[in-house]
This record gives sequence, C-alpha cells and structure tokens, in this order.
Amino acid sequence: MRNIVTTLVLIIAVICVTRGQVSDSSVAFGSLSALTRIAVSPDGKRLAFEGYGPAVTSGTYSLPVSRVEPRQDHVEQPRLLAPNGHNLRWSPDSTSFLFDKPTSQPPDAHSSIWIGNVGSTRSRWVAYGRMGCWSPDGKALAFVRANRLLVVRTKNPKPRVVFDGGPRASGDLEDPVWAPDGREIVVSRADGRLWAVNPLGGTARPLTWSSSHKADLQPSFSPDGRCLAFTRGYYGQLRSVEGVPVMQSHEIVVIARRSCRVIYSGGRSDGRSDESPQWLGNNRIAFVRGTRLAFAWLRAPSKP
Repeated sequence: MRNIVTTLVLIIAVICVTRGQVSDSSVAFGSLSALTRIAVSPDGKRLAFEGYGPAVTSGTYSLPVSRVEPRQDHVEQPRLLAPNGHNLRWSPDSTSFLFDKPTSQPPDAHSSIWIGNVGSTRSRWVAYGRMGCWSPDGKALAFVRANRLLVVRTKNPKPRVVFDGGPRASGDLEDPVWAPDGREIVVSRADGRLWAVNPLGGTARPLTWSSSHKADLQPSFSPDGRCLAFTRGYYGQLRSVEGVPVMQSHEIVVIARRSCRVIYSGGRSDGRSDESPQWLGNNRIAFVRGTRLAFAWLRAPSKP
C-alpha cells in the first residue's frame, strides 16, 4: 500500500533562558495531533521525530535542522524514514539509524531493532530488543531486552548483559545512551533514577535521586560529554485501569555529568509539559513541548 505523506507542520517555540526567567514566542506552522521523541543527528544537520496525525502515516520522520530553526517562516515536507518505527537513534556518522518495530516473537522481546540508511528506503533486522544505540566509535551496540541492558560488539556478535534492571513486574529499563567518551551508558530504571553503567559490565551508579512521585527519563549527553539533559516526569493522582500512577507533567533538567549539579530545569513551573531533550551544540537544547518543537539556550558555559 502506498504511503501518503502529507505536510507535517510544526509550531516552533523559541525559549530564552536568562537568570531563570523564561520568555516564550511562537511561530505557527500548522498542527500535528502528536509529536514525540526527537533525535538530532551527530553532525547536527537532521532532526528526526515521531509524528502522528489523522491523514499522516504514523512513524518517524526527518527534517533538516536548518528548516526547523526558530523564525523559519515556511512549511516543510518531512521525509518518512521509518513507517511505524519508534525510538530512532542515529549512527555516529549520521548516515544510518536504528529504530524499533513491534514483534510477537520471541515472547521476552516484544519488539525488534532494525537499521535503515538515510539514502535508502530499505531496512534490515539487527536484534530482538528495543531502544538500540551505537557506541561513539560505532563498534558496539547497546539495547534493552527483558529489563536487561545488553551490549554486542562487532568482533563478538553474542550480546552480553551489562546491567540487570530487576524483576520485569517493576517496569523495564528505558532510553540507554552512550557517553561521548564511551566510558558509560546512562539508562533509566523503574526506580525513577538514571543509572550510569560500565559498558564492560560489573559496576553501575545512580546519577539522580529516587522518589515515589517522579521518574527521570530520556537522557541525552551534550556533544562534549560534560552535561546530561533528561526528562523529569511527575506522577499525579490519576491512575490507569491497571492501577498504575499516570504521569501528568514533565520538565527538562540539565545536570553536570561529574558533580550531578543541576544547571537548568524548566517547563513544569510554567504549567507546561516539556520532554525528549536533544542537544544542538553544547549550550542549546531542542525538545518537545506538547505538539511543538521548542529550543532552550543555556547562557552559561557547560561546567563539570
């Protein structure tokens, strides 16, 4: 069946951070029923995002970063990279990408990881699991399966468990990301904390504090590796049909990697819900605000 890609339109929000104050101006480009999970290519040239709409093929799309910069007053036609694909991660050279597809086999996987290329419509299967991400040198791949973090290297295709998230009843590991120096993989755990894991296995340490009313998700390293941005979700009084607490608000938090000192936090105090941060250089972040793409500038230089 032929995929019909209609124009996905974004509302670009420009957010300037000065002495803790946030000013917000927007340029209307149209509307999307949903915009989630963005991913900026390592070369800083392309931005991928998951988009949904009544007349749009669900999946992951891509746009040149230059076409979604603030004050770009035009409508852009995104390219569909992965129909029904989720959790896209770029390769270190920005020429290919990993993404997830649902699967029913084997029973402990629930999804499979595929690889696609920017210049091709074809993709190939990589592994059973989800949320795959490359090491900075492109010689290893980390991914989640059955609440375990696994690493597979090109010289040894057998995956190795480097971190166990505990019983699956408590929830799965989420959002693994390699540090730019390759020394750590940061992952979100069901206890609501971010953990730094040794890619060789054996050691792990918590980066954020635990609380019953919040969870830290979607970590993203600055290109120089000195800062870590992530989404902090807050649980409210609402619960799902299964009795699980529902997140009702999100904010973006940036910490120094070594000291874990908070450099920036914003979104929730403004009555908004911000999520999925991605770095554009070492002092600027793109993120999702509702059905809009937003930008935040960190005025002060990143410090460890």
